[in-house]
Amino acid sequence: MEFNYIITSEHKGLRLDAFLLTMLEEQNFTKSYIQTLVKNHLVTVNGEPTKNGLSVKEGMKILVSIPKPLNLDVLPENIPLDIVYQDKDILIINKSAGIMVHPAQDIVTGTIVNAIMYHITDLSDINGVVRPGIVHRLDKDTTGLLIVAKNNPAHLAITKLFQEHKIKKTYLCICKGYLKKKEGSLYTKMGRDSNDRKKMAVTALGKEAITHYKMLAEGNNMSLLDVKIDTGRTHQIRVHLRYLNTPVLGDAVYGKEHDRFKRQLLHAYSLAFNHPITGEPLKFKAPLPEDFQTAIKHYGFTQVEL
Repeated sequence: MEFNYIITSEHKGLRLDAFLLTMLEEQNFTKSYIQTLVKNHLVTVNGEPTKNGLSVKEGMKILVSIPKPLNLDVLPENIPLDIVYQDKDILIINKSAGIMVHPAQDIVTGTIVNAIMYHITDLSDINGVVRPGIVHRLDKDTTGLLIVAKNNPAHLAITKLFQEHKIKKTYLCICKGYLKKKEGSLYTKMGRDSNDRKKMAVTALGKEAITHYKMLAEGNNMSLLDVKIDTGRTHQIRVHLRYLNTPVLGDAVYGKEHDRFKRQLLHAYSLAFNHPITGEPLKFKAPLPEDFQTAIKHYGFTQVEL
């Protein structure tokens, strides 16, 4: 499917991604999806690949090529879900470790999407058949709170709340070593690691990544942190803590050595936001998983109030 546009005086000066978001509104494409099209050279300006930050000029010819959706047969599966909250618009679940949020490549079973398709009959379809209801994600081995949209108005409203930083997420993690400052913030750029495209890294050519941390306890060369993020870059907390030379305990990708724990001890502990439809203030907390509790006891953090 292709869309052709010629920029008129009405739209000149707009960023390319903002222009396309407006023109393709009926397609229910998200801003991130449009930006991905541009990055993958599926959008051309006057026949040439371009960038999302381009300011469009009158007379420019824009061609958008929409790839065919992946032919993935994603089916409901009776996978248990820890449902923290549910109403007609949203679902909050406490995700366990070892499960992917949505199908990817050749993995179409055993994900959160398969589970919610079994337990929930109505889900938003803005992100297509592979990611119904999914507004944001957690890494496979990260535990904690995840928001699911049960209809398109709720999905769009939640997306807007994320964009406006009106959803307050708090993570807890145990990292190896001590931080020089007990409380601080990181403002960096983050993108693909030039030496390993499967990994992310702090890089001058990446996107803005903002992380705030606060030391809750330390001992035995380990630190317990409260972490909040203003941006949602892939692996953001894990990469930033590795950048500080204090990788998350158990992180096999960004850690420096083998750990006794089989996954990164990172937990999406709390969520606070106004309901996307009613505006009602909501706040949730997810109890710490067993391995996290074991680590807290092992490293003597038991006196900390969470």
